[in-house]
Amino acid sequence: MMRFSDRVYTDRWSDSVIDDYARCEGSRSITNCDENEECIHTFGDKQLSMDERKLQMKNKTPLKLYLKNENNGKYEDTGKRFIIRDIEIGSIDGVNKNFNKFICTLKRIPDNDIKGISGNTNKMVIIEEDIELFYRSGTRSTNDVINKKREKIICELGNKKIPNEWLTNNKWANLNNEILRVIDSLKSENFSEYKFICKGGRGKNYDLELTFYSNTEPKKYKLEFKYGANEINDCPQWVSPMKPSQYFNISYEELFYEEYLPGLCDKYNLDKPDKETYMKEIHNNKPECTQYLKIKYDKGNKNSRNPTPLYTGEQCDIDNYEFAKQLNNESIQQFLETATLNVDKMNEYFKNTQKDKIYLLWNEGSFNIRTRNEEDYQINSEPLTIKNNNCLRGKTISGYPIKILLRWKNGVSFPALQIS
Repeated sequence: MMRFSDRVYTDRWSDSVIDDYARCEGSRSITNCDENEECIHTFGDKQLSMDERKLQMKNKTPLKLYLKNENNGKYEDTGKRFIIRDIEIGSIDGVNKNFNKFICTLKRIPDNDIKGISGNTNKMVIIEEDIELFYRSGTRSTNDVINKKREKIICELGNKKIPNEWLTNNKWANLNNEILRVIDSLKSENFSEYKFICKGGRGKNYDLELTFYSNTEPKKYKLEFKYGANEINDCPQWVSPMKPSQYFNISYEELFYEEYLPGLCDKYNLDKPDKETYMKEIHNNKPECTQYLKIKYDKGNKNSRNPTPLYTGEQCDIDNYEFAKQLNNESIQQFLETATLNVDKMNEYFKNTQKDKIYLLWNEGSFNIRTRNEEDYQINSEPLTIKNNNCLRGKTISGYPIKILLRWKNGVSFPALQIS
């Protein structure tokens, strides 16, 4: 029976040794490889044999790169994916012999064309071991990727596309039973069939759509999946509005550009981008105008993913990171103390994104199904207060607490609100 492993492992030491070898061959190591470029890496034969690797090469199987986190000793998904272009028996001096039986040439797949991680959920590849994603948490840096995979698994199980033999595993069987329970609780009378569709992603206001078909009009449900919570108020956030300044009477991005970005650029010894470009790109996840700021920032950030860790441990890099955080905090505090939230516009956004949404809250092996009335997510007329210099706090019409946190999602780019 053919085995399967879609992972590639490395660590800083092995990668540096391979990089020295690769550069002599006119190539580079796997962590230094850019999109659409080729690199050199080594495999052992404990995971897969040469024949099995050749089958992956023939099928162009995307391989996930896992890099060892030196802080906790765990291997973490870098977000990079590769396909095998060539492979031969051989080894590289200085690399662990357990992972050093085959030398191969890999090609990095562009990030927007990666199965299992791309915005197109339909391209995700699910393997049997992925059931563990429902029974353990990911790191903060991998949560988005992991949640997309969880949502895909829910759809595949609901649509009966998971191999039956996987359901002999108690964890798969339990998740399947929980999904059937969700279906049973929402099903329409006299329905003939149902279907799950993954809908999540930027610009989408819910994760999954469950449709029941019958002789009359189809009945559709908007489902929001949350991992590790029993109640909606337990979630770290239930919505994250982009371009936060549209909900205030002044612009946070302009404030930061005029009063704080110059100091950051001076500290990092970098040119300040022009304002038009900055304002146009700053709401992207990886804006070109701040890419070098991001590299400087990540060199001092222990949790950096760019998409691989850039943390150096050097005090000068740590100081740069702390300086950027301080500027972020000071700018957010100044903004919230100066600006006024447009509550009516914020409430209208909540209506448009939260109406008729059903929450699937997964925790400790089961789903809690929750809904909300409009009054549960509409901010009341009482004045808001500032908490921790970065968060507005108030209450909804029905009396629930509501927090509106202003933060940078990507360190030096992508300002957004986090609502909980």
